[in-house]
Amino acid sequence: IDSMTEGYGRLYRSLFTAIGPELSASYFTQGSNLFRATEYESSISSFQLAVQYNAEDIEALFMLGEAYRMSSRNEDAIATYDKVMELFPGTWRANSARQAKSRLTGIWE
Repeated sequence: IDSMTEGYGRLYRSLFTAIGPELSASYFTQGSNLFRATEYESSISSFQLAVQYNAEDIEALFMLGEAYRMSSRNEDAIATYDKVMELFPGTWRANSARQAKSRLTGIWE
């Protein structure tokens, strides 16, 4: 985006804003289907894209953490749970992330 002309940059941001939530929902559905099929490692890229297209999608971010956990990528899972707690404090998903992190670390807050 930094190297784009000003007009092209505005067009890009406008399109991204318009279609981002739809793309996010599509990638979230794809990730959820892969996760349910126990294809955890494959679901990670779908959840990553869902979050990329909608950074406010708490479910996609939490499920990304779950996919990391189920893929034994515990450091990534913990970092993702921390992000859920940081970005969405006081929500039930933040509480779920805190519990999931505690199960991985053995440290209960």
